[in-house]
Amino acid sequence: MEAHLRDAEKRFRVGEAIKTVVLRAEAELADARARLIRARNDQETTKDQLALFARIEGPFNLADPPSLTLSEQSEAEWVKTAHERRSDLALQSTNVKISEEQISIAKGTFFPSLSLQGRYNWIDQDPETSFLTTNDRSAILSLSFPIFEGRLRVAELAQARSRHRQQLLQKSFLSDQISVEVRRALLNLNALTSQLDVLQAQVAFARENFSLISRQFAVGLATNIDVLDANATLISAERQLTNTTYDREVAILQVERAVGVFLDLMPPKTGRDDEDSRGPTGNPQVP
Repeated sequence: MEAHLRDAEKRFRVGEAIKTVVLRAEAELADARARLIRARNDQETTKDQLALFARIEGPFNLADPPSLTLSEQSEAEWVKTAHERRSDLALQSTNVKISEEQISIAKGTFFPSLSLQGRYNWIDQDPETSFLTTNDRSAILSLSFPIFEGRLRVAELAQARSRHRQQLLQKSFLSDQISVEVRRALLNLNALTSQLDVLQAQVAFARENFSLISRQFAVGLATNIDVLDANATLISAERQLTNTTYDREVAILQVERAVGVFLDLMPPKTGRDDEDSRGPTGNPQVP
């Protein structure tokens, strides 16, 4: 906008443009400066929130984070990995095993119970009598079987089997739900990846178009509206590219979350990396 204002003033001085072109360029420049001030204010506010959440002490600089990558695997392999690594599915499998044990316990109540009791008494008496028994030993073996219990054991066994079927259904539903979640996350990631390639080309075209329109306006071959329209198109394309890039990073994390595995995204730090991670002012850089 500053370059456009200079070109508009030059054309106005030589009589090739009217005053309204200069005024419109000044208004657009003022609006751009106001948006820049708001953006810097939002950046400082976000840095304060980041320092609060991450417990960062002292000043720090912002740096572009490395792009996230995802290993190339088929959808079936991702689903298989999710079924192996998801903690909620593992918990549901444990609940199924517990329900199976409860069935075994309920079946055990149909068998008679056998108990053995032993007793040993030793008495030391002074003076001793002729009828004194110093050592007394006894053992009792009892076998009990309920004759009538109102079909309580049958009801408990039926309840245990019902719980087991319920746990199996919940596990099957959760497994299918995980498969759908992984598939949805992969489709979203693929769509954003394809969209990102298109937006990168769109930004390149918009940037080249703005450069050509600006040069044409400087020599009087384009109007002020053409320049402003090309600038708005470029800003919109760049904003869409930035938002899509962010959405794709989040989509990769969503795939890893759906699978149950968060990959190691950051390479191990070395002494050289620690030096490069500091900005020109010596402050640490936070991606």
